Amino acid sequence: MLPPTIPPYAPELIYNFVQEQWRSQGLSPAAPTLWIGFSAGVVGAIATARRWQRQGGEVRGMIALDGWGVPLGDGFPRYRLSHDRFTAQSCEWLGASDGYFYAEPGVEHLALWRSPQLALGHWHLTGSRPTPVTSTPVTSTPTQPLSAAQLVAVLAQQLLQQPGCQ
Repeated sequence: MLPPTIPPYAPELIYNFVQEQWRSQGLSPAAPTLWIGFSAGVVGAIATARRWQRQGGEVRGMIALDGWGVPLGDGFPRYRLSHDRFTAQSCEWLGASDGYFYAEPGVEHLALWRSPQLALGHWHLTGSRPTPVTSTPVTSTPTQPLSAAQLVAVLAQQLLQQPGCQ
């Protein structure tokens, strides 16, 4: 979590903050990371994750919550969660992810962040390259939707339980 003094869309400030937190807690710079961003914060999270990786850090993945219009790039697994179907599907046109979720019925943009357990919807794997998360024990069907909170928990668990994680 970033302090309120650091804008979530400012990758240089985010990188410096995370690096300082890492050092102060005695964590190895090579320790695996999972990046999560919401809305404009996806800009800062993806740019910081890319820099972290270029500097030799391990990036296990990126989870973008309602980062509409933000290209996620490549180099590590990327997942999008959106507050409605239109946002999810139009984001895929801008740069495919390895999987996406959308709330159905759609929820307000901020509700996806504030109350992800109430954002029920559908999960789709889309990645063509092998990724650590090729399936999930939590599935969504028209009669049994999945919550955004459940999906984030499963993705984080699977991405961070790969070999090499502490």
